[in-house]
Amino acid sequence: MDPSVRRCGMLVAEEAARGAGKTLNFDDWDGTEDGKRWCRDMRQVLNGLDNATDIEVDSDDENEEEDIPQPAELITDMLPSQPAPPPRKSKIEREYDSDDSLSGYASSLASSRSLSPTPSDLEEIEKDPTLRVGHKKVARPVYLAQLGEMIRPTSGSKTDQQEQEVTKIEVALNAADELIRRKMSYGTELEENAVNLVYGFVGLQDNYDLEGFGQKRQGALNALVACCPRKSAPALVEEFFKSQYSAEQRFTVLNALALGARELASLPIPDSAALKADALQRISFPSKRLPTTLHQKYITAEDESTSLQPVRHLLEGISRNAIDSTKDKAADKVPELVRERRLRIRQPAKISEVGSISGGALGIPQSSQMKAKPATTFTDVAAEFFLYPLINRFWMFLRDEQTREMRTAQQASSHRYKSTGTGLILNALVLSHFLATLSILVHASRNAKEWLAVLAPDALELAVALGTRPLSQHMDDKDEDDGGKSKDAVVLTSSLELALVVLDGCVDSDGGRSMSLEHTAMVLGAGEWAGEVLSQLEKGAKVLGGGGMQEVKLRRAAAGVVLKVDEVTSCWKRSMVDV
Repeated sequence: MDPSVRRCGMLVAEEAARGAGKTLNFDDWDGTEDGKRWCRDMRQVLNGLDNATDIEVDSDDENEEEDIPQPAELITDMLPSQPAPPPRKSKIEREYDSDDSLSGYASSLASSRSLSPTPSDLEEIEKDPTLRVGHKKVARPVYLAQLGEMIRPTSGSKTDQQEQEVTKIEVALNAADELIRRKMSYGTELEENAVNLVYGFVGLQDNYDLEGFGQKRQGALNALVACCPRKSAPALVEEFFKSQYSAEQRFTVLNALALGARELASLPIPDSAALKADALQRISFPSKRLPTTLHQKYITAEDESTSLQPVRHLLEGISRNAIDSTKDKAADKVPELVRERRLRIRQPAKISEVGSISGGALGIPQSSQMKAKPATTFTDVAAEFFLYPLINRFWMFLRDEQTREMRTAQQASSHRYKSTGTGLILNALVLSHFLATLSILVHASRNAKEWLAVLAPDALELAVALGTRPLSQHMDDKDEDDGGKSKDAVVLTSSLELALVVLDGCVDSDGGRSMSLEHTAMVLGAGEWAGEVLSQLEKGAKVLGGGGMQEVKLRRAAAGVVLKVDEVTSCWKRSMVDV
């Protein structure tokens, strides 16, 4: 930061450029301040050495005093006593160079250069209030309207304080989750601002590379769905089917619906730390990993950026429990296994605790007992605000996309409209995540009063339709070999898992009676479809996008659907209509 040091650096740059045959001139050498006079003298000394002549310095400044020491005296005064310099070497000797010439030297003199500032000094300078004049601190929002204004400004014209935009977004993300949950029981403030907050958080972009942006935005949307489902859930569903969002934003919407519904239904939600541990355990080759610090850094960043993982983790557990329950019921049909299990597992009877005496037993009338205001449960809002907006809106979207394809069917292949492009809803990755989210919602709503009548049949119909029928009339080139009849493995697996969750819920509700007797063709069709998939896999058929763990999941889901259909039909076969 010393001006004299910077001036010396400019002199070195000019002389180095001149020695290389280039031209560099800063044109700022007149005057006596900041070491300019010393630089002029040093330049003359260098020129004299290059010309191998006697050094004669003529002062350019007329106002200099006569007693000013000459440049040679300046140099000798600054340097320690040294022997006379050796005579100049020949051109051949001067061209010789080696690595020894690059080695440094230790100087016993104290440097006149000012010390560079340390990080602590820089922090103190940054916190200096005299240097932050005009910088306003962004306060944490107190009301939800303020939160919405910070993430979604309503003013159309840009202000002069655009540099505070990143600070506003960061403060809003840090306070959003807590503020939304705290306003849950404060009158109608949350209901009035829920839709605006949904629009703001879904459309928010990480333009400033904020730390934890995805997790904080996901937490805010989860809180909106859990605290205000009647307003937030339909708005999220409507935003999901708009074409202006990216695949990552659609994953965020689906995760918010799934995780918010689980929280509303008082079901466990996977912890991010557990997911990170699972990701670390999946590494098969520790010798090829980065050092421990870097490995944990990058694997954590990758795990946090994967928006699919919470829903996938939940669905794997749900499908595994459904298959395990089928295996346990199949084992109960064998008398030997039943007797052995009872001998091994049966526990002796224990003393039961007597329940508390209710007010009715004491003769207290029910009207005089205090009644708490019932909180909103997921079974109350599952059909109207979660499942049916998703299912009905998807059928309408699929109809519109296929209509657009039909309008361009007669045009050239380069001008045909394709609804299954990358990043769109009917893309394999987005569609499979949509089905996984629907499976979680169906599983959480199995105690709803609309479950057996409408929810289960419509969800099963959607699963069978997406797993068997083509979604687009114009498949990609990789699908033309089999006539466009193949399905991507991830979509096929998600469809089978949705059918498995629906059938398992029907078995738990009434043993599959209503589903098998009222929707016989659908149940038998699901069993035939899953059996065909399983038989083709056993014969060695390859599924598009399959292989590895994906093929294992596909086999497991198909086998689970076959077992569930067999369980339902074996119980109600005589009552089912012959189709």
